[in-house]
Amino acid sequence: MPLQLTLPTELWITIIDCVNDSTTLLVLSQTSRTLHTISLEAFFEVMNFDWKAPDFVLKSHLPGRNREVLRGLCCSLETVGRSLEEIVYDCGETGYSRAVIDELRLFSSLFLRISSVNRVTLRICSPPSMHIHELHEPTIDVLISVIQAKCRNIHVTTTQLAASHKASVLTPQSTLNNTISRPSVWLKGILKREARQTEEIHLERCSIQTFPHFLRPFYLSTLQAHSNILTSLEFKNIFGGEPDFSTLLSLLYLPHLNHFSIKYASILRLPLLKFFSAHSHIDSLEYHHIRYQSNTTPSRQDLTWRSDVTQNKSYHHLMYESLRKLHTSPEQLVHFFPVVTQMPLLHDVIIGVESHENSDQFTVLDKALDVLSHCVNPIKLHLRVYTAGLGLTLWLGAPRMVERSNRPELKMRAVETLVLDNGAWELNEDFYRHLIPWVGMFPAVKELTLQRNPKTPSLTRRVATEEDSPLSGTFAARLKVHCPTLKSVTILSSFEWTHRYD
Repeated sequence: MPLQLTLPTELWITIIDCVNDSTTLLVLSQTSRTLHTISLEAFFEVMNFDWKAPDFVLKSHLPGRNREVLRGLCCSLETVGRSLEEIVYDCGETGYSRAVIDELRLFSSLFLRISSVNRVTLRICSPPSMHIHELHEPTIDVLISVIQAKCRNIHVTTTQLAASHKASVLTPQSTLNNTISRPSVWLKGILKREARQTEEIHLERCSIQTFPHFLRPFYLSTLQAHSNILTSLEFKNIFGGEPDFSTLLSLLYLPHLNHFSIKYASILRLPLLKFFSAHSHIDSLEYHHIRYQSNTTPSRQDLTWRSDVTQNKSYHHLMYESLRKLHTSPEQLVHFFPVVTQMPLLHDVIIGVESHENSDQFTVLDKALDVLSHCVNPIKLHLRVYTAGLGLTLWLGAPRMVERSNRPELKMRAVETLVLDNGAWELNEDFYRHLIPWVGMFPAVKELTLQRNPKTPSLTRRVATEEDSPLSGTFAARLKVHCPTLKSVTILSSFEWTHRYD
């Protein structure tokens, strides 16, 4: 029998405020309508969780906390029919346990209660092979529930340990042309509920990180079901299962795909070529940290896309006629992509500079700049140092920079906007000293941006004026002398400073 309230609500609030046990509060929330709201308010206060926010973030690594919060959300009447902006969930477990299954089932129940969610980010357990059978069904139930909750943007990663991130390895043509003669056995594992397509499809953006065997059928069926509306597809940490990944790509056609990303992956090259050939409408591509199956480095002639096109007449001769933005590594730009004249719309290029032990290893970056010197349309060039690198100061101050006559920058008339991201490394006096003559080599650059730790929220940066700028007062003047075409320079570090030339 429901508890009869004979006390004023204010008194009940005072009493419940003295209860600190989460289980007791959940029991009280089920006794009456009035106690329901009061008890849940106290419960989520104990859990330090904002249950009325448009975003649900469940990523605590405290044992059982996610599970307790999920119980509360599933008990709440206010959860029913809600439309959320984002749900972030981290299982916090790396191995199999009964608690993981219980948590997954609670998570599925949550999605059955809400009306819709715009973005979902999941980190789920990838169990040892001996426990895949127990975790497979509840995990797939969660993923299907997410899709059925009208999710438009999903990011899925797992606890699977990926292989170490090694530099790109270029493989001989004979090795790379291995293709899959028949569909892999894993295709037979697609369950009817995984392949089921609802009348309403909503998923527009999908990001997949790691490629465990037990999730491959779901990935394929979901991507196929939403193929007509997907605009963005990203893959990361795809190590192992190269034939299955190639099969997945070969079975996909996404007519509205605008952005495609594949990074930190071990793949077969020819199936990827076929995918790109079928998706020449892609206008944004991220492609770096790709590893193949051999340490032998072939010649450029063997690695050009044009040689593949010649050997495979069915390929479209302009795979990248729509490409506008490219994020890649110097190695891939030099060895993997076609000449830039075959990318007529390209206007935004991001080159990631990887870890280097000495300045000689920056040679490949020089070669990448030489490739870009053949661009005819205006481009924005962004050089980005990864945290593990030594910073751009070493490259800018290398002895070969003194011999300017053969530098590729002198031919880069297409570069009108230049961005240098020095990663976690300081923008110090040495950096600025070497920077000024280097920027002066670009014959047509108009805008220059220098940044450090670009992920720092802009609201935390101090806006520096000309008077209190930590830079020397002559910096802007010296820069203009070396680069007369420059219209503005911006620095984004612990401070934000912009100077515009009249």
